[in-house]
Amino acid sequence: MSNVEIDTRLHQLRNELDDHSRVASHLGLDFERPIKSIGDGYPENAIALVGKITERILKQLWRHHNIPGDPGGKALNELIKGAQPYIPSSNVLDALRDVQRLRNRSTHDGYEIADEDGLTAVRRLLDVLAWFSSTGSGILSGDVPKLAPEVAVKAEFLAGLYLTLDFKPVKRFELSRNTLYQLFFREHGLRSEYIELLLSKNVDDVIQVLDATGGELLQTKLPKLTRFLILDEHDNGQAPSPLSEDYRVLTYERFMDAFVDLDRHLTDVISAYPALIGPEALTVSGDLLTTDERTGEQQISKVGAAHQLLDEVAATGGNLLIVGRSGSGKTTLLKQLVARSATASRRRYRFYLDMSLKRHDEDFREFLTRTLAPYMTVESGYVFKVFHYFARSGSVLCALDGIDEAVPSMTQAGFLELFTELAQVLSAESAVITTSRVSFLEDSPQVRRLLDGTP
Repeated sequence: MSNVEIDTRLHQLRNELDDHSRVASHLGLDFERPIKSIGDGYPENAIALVGKITERILKQLWRHHNIPGDPGGKALNELIKGAQPYIPSSNVLDALRDVQRLRNRSTHDGYEIADEDGLTAVRRLLDVLAWFSSTGSGILSGDVPKLAPEVAVKAEFLAGLYLTLDFKPVKRFELSRNTLYQLFFREHGLRSEYIELLLSKNVDDVIQVLDATGGELLQTKLPKLTRFLILDEHDNGQAPSPLSEDYRVLTYERFMDAFVDLDRHLTDVISAYPALIGPEALTVSGDLLTTDERTGEQQISKVGAAHQLLDEVAATGGNLLIVGRSGSGKTTLLKQLVARSATASRRRYRFYLDMSLKRHDEDFREFLTRTLAPYMTVESGYVFKVFHYFARSGSVLCALDGIDEAVPSMTQAGFLELFTELAQVLSAESAVITTSRVSFLEDSPQVRRLLDGTP
C-alpha cells in the first residue's frame, strides 16, 4: 500500500474519529494515538491501542448495565462475553470479535502485521462507536437525552433497526420531549433510498410541533412511501396536514407491520400439522429449574399451569427450555402461545419455528431465512439480520419447537453445537422458548449458560 493511500485513509479515519470526541472526552480516551502509530509505521502498536480503547468501552457497558463481576481485571475476550447479552447489533458484535482477533494476532510472534491490519482495527472501532452515536445512546458519551425516557428508548430501537438494514443516519432533530425526526439514507445497488421517521406521542403533539416550526422540516422531495409517522396513540383519524398524504401512520406497537406479515405467519402456524384446534390454553404442569445470575445457585420450584409461565416469559422476557416426553403437549403449548399474540399487550410479534424442518446441511441462519422470508418484506439477505435484531432487542418472542430434532448428532457435543448457533438470538432482553424431548439437557451447565444468554 502506498504512503499516499495510507495518508488518505488515515485522514479520513481521523475525521470520523473526531465525530466521537464527546465519547473520548467522557471516557478519557485518546483516539489520535492509533492513527499516529500507523502513520509512524507501527500498525501493531495501533492494534494494541485499539484493543485498550475497546476494553475501556466494554467496561463502561459493564458498569452501565450492572453486569455481575468486576470488569477491572478482565481480559478483552471476557469483557466481550459479558457485554454480549446487552448488544443487539450483529455488526457491533462482529466488530468487537475482529478487534479481539487482530489483537491476538499482533501479540503472537511469527505473525506479520501490515498497515492494513492497523487500519482495519480502527475501522472496526469506528463501527462500534457509530452504533452508539447513531442510535442516540448516551451510554458512552454521558449525554442526557432531551427526549422523555420512554421516547428515547423507542427512538434508539428504530435507529438500530435501520442501521441493521445498512442505512446511515443523515439528520436527527429532537423537536420536543415527545417528538423526534430522523432521516436515514443508503445506496442499494443503483438506487438511493431514504427513510423518514417522525416519532411522537400522539397527533396533538405533532400538530404543536408543526405549528411551531411552520412545517419546514417536512417539506422534502423524498419518496413518499418511505415516510412514517409513528405514534403511541392513534385513533385512526385524519393525520394532520402536511402529513395526511405523505406519511404512513402507525402506532409504535404496530410498527413492525411494515416488516412482518404477522397475520399470515399466524395462520400458517395454526393450520400446520398438528393443527391447533382451539385457542384455549392447555393445562400442563411441571418443575422449573432456575439458576441465580449472581450466586450460580440452582433451585427447582413447582409451577402451576405451564401456559401461565409461558405468558410470563412473553411479558417480562427470559429464555426458557421446556423438556418433556413425546406427546406431552409441548408443540400445542407453543402454538397456543403464538396464537395469543393477537390480543397480547407485550411482544405481539411472535415467531414459531418448527426445528424438525431444519436440514442437517444448513445452519440456523439459513434455516431461519428460508422459513421467515415469505413473511418479511426485507430482502432475503437481511431476513436473519433483522430477526436477530428483533430477538436480541427483546421486541419479539421466538418459539423454537423440537430442537432435539435439529441437532447434527444426538450427543451432548451435537446439542452444544446447535446451541452455539441458537445463542445468536439470546440476550439479556430476549424472550426465547425452546422445547426438547431429551431430558439430559437439564444437567448441562454449558447449555444453561447459553440459555441465559451468556455463551
